[in-house]
Amino acid sequence: MDLSCVCWMLFLCAISVVKAGDTFIAAVVEPVTSEVLSSINKESALKVINKNLNHFEELIQIASQQKAKIIVFPEYGITGFGQTRNTAPYFGEKVPNPYMSSVIPCTNVQFNDTTILKKLSCLAIKNNIIIVANVISVEPCQVDIPCPPDGQFIYNTDVAFASNGQLVARYHKMKVYADEKEIFDSGFGLDNYGVFKTDFGTIGLFTCFDILFPYPAIDLVYGVGVDIMAFPTAWMNELPLLSAVEYQEAWAIHYNTTLLASNQHLPIVKMTGSGIYNGQIGALTYHYDMVTYRSKLLIVDVLNHRSTNIVPEVRNKIISELKAMDKHSLERVSPVLRALLDEDNQQQQEDNQQQQMYMNGDHNKFLQNDGTKNNQKTTHQDNTTFQGILNDDMYTFQPLTGASGQISICNGTICCHLNFTRKEKSSYELYALGAFDGLHTHNGQYYLQTCSLVRCQVNEGTKCGGEIETATEIFQNISLRITGYNSKVHLFPEIVTNKVNLAVIGKEWISEFPYDHIRTVENGIENPLLAANIYGRWYEKDSI
Repeated sequence: MDLSCVCWMLFLCAISVVKAGDTFIAAVVEPVTSEVLSSINKESALKVINKNLNHFEELIQIASQQKAKIIVFPEYGITGFGQTRNTAPYFGEKVPNPYMSSVIPCTNVQFNDTTILKKLSCLAIKNNIIIVANVISVEPCQVDIPCPPDGQFIYNTDVAFASNGQLVARYHKMKVYADEKEIFDSGFGLDNYGVFKTDFGTIGLFTCFDILFPYPAIDLVYGVGVDIMAFPTAWMNELPLLSAVEYQEAWAIHYNTTLLASNQHLPIVKMTGSGIYNGQIGALTYHYDMVTYRSKLLIVDVLNHRSTNIVPEVRNKIISELKAMDKHSLERVSPVLRALLDEDNQQQQEDNQQQQMYMNGDHNKFLQNDGTKNNQKTTHQDNTTFQGILNDDMYTFQPLTGASGQISICNGTICCHLNFTRKEKSSYELYALGAFDGLHTHNGQYYLQTCSLVRCQVNEGTKCGGEIETATEIFQNISLRITGYNSKVHLFPEIVTNKVNLAVIGKEWISEFPYDHIRTVENGIENPLLAANIYGRWYEKDSI
C-alpha cells in the first residue's frame, strides 16, 4: 500500500480548540493531502484536486460550526506535489485580478469550467467564512512583460475568498524555493500584493520561503499596516534554527503581527508544524507531529490588536511607487494599497511620531558609528572552541561545562554571550554556544548574523549543530545576547524544547525589541532545552 493510501485511511481529523479573549475566531489546517500520481494527465490531476477539496469541505464545515471567521489551508494543499513545468497546467486555473472588478466564481457562469475557484467560492458562501488557500495559476503572456519560453506564466498562488464568495485577494509567491524554480515563475510588483480588509482587521498573504525574506512582509506590515498575515506553507523542518513552529513564532514576535500558519502534514519529508501566533504574545496554539498521519484543525480566539507598526519611510516608498503608475496599472493594485494615496496630513504626523519611537527613539543607544549595535567583543575563546556545521553553515562553537557559567564566542563581527544555570548532576548532555556571521548559500542565498545555544548529538567530541528532537537537560536560567550585529539586521528570538515544543514566552522567557537578548524568567524553562537562538537576517546583504 502506498503512502497516499495510508494517509487517506488515517483521515480522521483531530481538533484543538483553545479559548482566549472576546475577539475573532481563526482556524488553520495541517491536512494530510492526496499526493500527485506518478502518471499525470488532466484526468488524474482532477482526481487529486477533487479528493483534497472534498476533505477541505469537511474541515471548513467543522471550523464554521466553531464560529471561525477565517480558515487557512497550506501550500500545495489542493494540488499535491510532484508537478513539472509541463504537468503543472493540468492542475492550474486562471485566477483573475480581483481588484479590477468584483468576482464571485460560485455564481458567475464564466467560472463553470473551473473546479477549484468555483468550489472554494461556494464553500465560503455556504459556511459564511473567509477561506485562504493555495493553487496553481496559469496566465497567458502579456505584451509588456517578457514571456517565458513556453508562452505562459505559471505561478504558485494564494487566493482569498470573502464569506460572500467574492475573490478578494490574489498573491503569486515571490521567493520560489530551490527546485520550484524549474516549475514556477516569481510574482513581482505592487499589483501582486495580496491584501484585503475584514471587520476584524487587514489581512496580507505570503507563502512558505517568502517568510525568510523582506518582501512582501516589510511592505505589508510596515507600509500598509496589516494586522494579520495568512501563511500557506509546505515547510520541511530544519532544526535547530528553522523548524516550522519555532520560526513562525519568532516571525510573529519580531513583526508584532498575528500569523495564521498552515503547513502540510507529511512527516516522511519532515513536513509538519502549523499554528496561530498573536504577535509578541507568541503562540496561541500550534501543532507539531512527526509520528502520526492525521489531519489537524486548530481553532482559537485571537486577540485583535490593530497594527501600530507603520514606518513612514516604508509607507512613503509605496506611495511613491503608486504615484508613478498609470491609471490602468493602478487599477490592478489592491484597494487597500490604493487607499494610501488618500492619506491626510494628520496620519502623516502620526506616522512620523511612530517612526521616531519605533525606528530611532530610545533604540539609538544600541547604534555605533559603524552601524553595529553593542559592538563589544568579549573573547573567552580558547582551545576548547571548534567548528561545526549547523543548518549547512560553518559555525564557531564553545562548549558548556558544569552547572553554571558565562561564555562568549565570536564569528565575523558578532559575538554571542551566554550566562546559564542548569540543575546540578554528575554528568551533563553536551551543549554548545555557536556563532555565525556570513552568507547562507544552500537552497537559497541569504545573509545571517546568528547566535545559537544547541544540544549536541553526542555527549563527547565536537559534533554539534545537527538535527535532534530530544533532550533531558533542564536550564533554570538562560541569558543569551548578541553584540556586534549590524543595525539593519532583523533579529528573531526562538526557544524550542524537547520533542519540538515551544517554551512559553512571557511565562518562561522574554525578549524585547530589538530582540538581541533572550532571558528566562521565574524558574526558567520547564522542559528540557533543544535550542535557544537569536536568528539574525541582514536582508540587504543577500545579494553580495
